[in-house]
Amino acid sequence: SKIEVNNRTDYNEIKEYLEEIQENKIKLELSEKENLIFKVKSGKDGKTFGNISTKQINEKLTSLGYNIDKKMIKTDSSLNLLGSHYVKVALHKKVECNLKVTLKEE
Repeated sequence: SKIEVNNRTDYNEIKEYLEEIQENKIKLELSEKENLIFKVKSGKDGKTFGNISTKQINEKLTSLGYNIDKKMIKTDSSLNLLGSHYVKVALHKKVECNLKVTLKEE
């Protein structure tokens, strides 16, 4: 979005706009660059022994230098099958991205 700056522009409006720009930058990096890979044990059918949690995703993102609250990470279903999955990361009230998470056999 675009704001018009003049003498009456509210400081909070500018701050929110700058935050949105920063969140969009993070969104672009996350969705284009990152593929979080978890090595897991699984059975014959590709089902893992346990699920990958939002806490584990958050820990991996933190180790890569991202500062994202784990409450911002949303999964539509359990991450308990080998292969690639997408989770939603709500970076800002208006900014959301899909993050690729891959589960591979250990």
